[in-house]
Amino acid sequence: MINQALTAKIKLRMSRCMNYNNSLLLFLCLSFGMISCTSFSTDNESPAGYDLNAPQTYVLSEELLEISGLAFHRDMQESLWGVADELGIIYGIYLGDKKTTPIKFGPKGDYEDIAIYQDKVFVLRSDGVLFVSSFLPNEKMELQEVKSYTDLLPKGEYESLYVNEKEQLFVLCKKCKQEDKDAVEGHVLQMKYENLAYAESFAIDLREFYAWSDQKKRFRPSGLAQHKLTRDWYILSSVNNTLLITDSTWSIKNAYFLHPSLFGQPEGIGFDLDHNLYISNEGDDGVSPNILRFDFNQTNH
Repeated sequence: MINQALTAKIKLRMSRCMNYNNSLLLFLCLSFGMISCTSFSTDNESPAGYDLNAPQTYVLSEELLEISGLAFHRDMQESLWGVADELGIIYGIYLGDKKTTPIKFGPKGDYEDIAIYQDKVFVLRSDGVLFVSSFLPNEKMELQEVKSYTDLLPKGEYESLYVNEKEQLFVLCKKCKQEDKDAVEGHVLQMKYENLAYAESFAIDLREFYAWSDQKKRFRPSGLAQHKLTRDWYILSSVNNTLLITDSTWSIKNAYFLHPSLFGQPEGIGFDLDHNLYISNEGDDGVSPNILRFDFNQTNH
């Protein structure tokens, strides 16, 4: 006789699999439990607690035309920082005001993301080189004693970086030589005694996403953040104009299409202390860069 717990699991699997409208897949899900069936969104849906169709839009100055990452200092909304390609500068951003506070940290280069934990700032270059410094600029508005790590990550192209309260850095590979065509490769780094060390690797299985999206373009991560309430990962792909959400163990929960009329080139993502969601877009061809804010609605979560 099937117990109640098993019955509940079967019903849960059935409800997920029915979204595929495929009797063979349903049979496999119920019989073998080998296939993880995820119900993806339609174009107009949004993650629980957010409305991706109704942002507050903040236009940025032209010096942030190629804004490629954003982060919060001490998770406070008024201390938003961004990094743009090429200049080796991080920018203090004041939403609603185009003025910025530029701080020099390194030479010119293709910089793609920024992460901040307490008084440490981390910047990721597209070739996987990481720059780490105390967030204490001198009178010339330059960061001092910046360390660079050139050989921690495998050769490849990188655009997404996140640091948590354990000073673990999570990096997703946008394009790597040895990548699995059905997965995104990820790496975890750990701060130890003021130095950065490699910890472990992981992978995000994308087979269900590709089956849903029916896209020929590969999913190429361009931004990464973790929701501190749910511990879910929010992953941007500017190439696909898609927001992918996984659980804390990197299993896909859902995916959302980001309409180009709002999301011109989504590259940066982050949350403030109140779980409000921020996504930055690069500018181009007369279109100014911007940051979109999506207020968190606890009642709809």
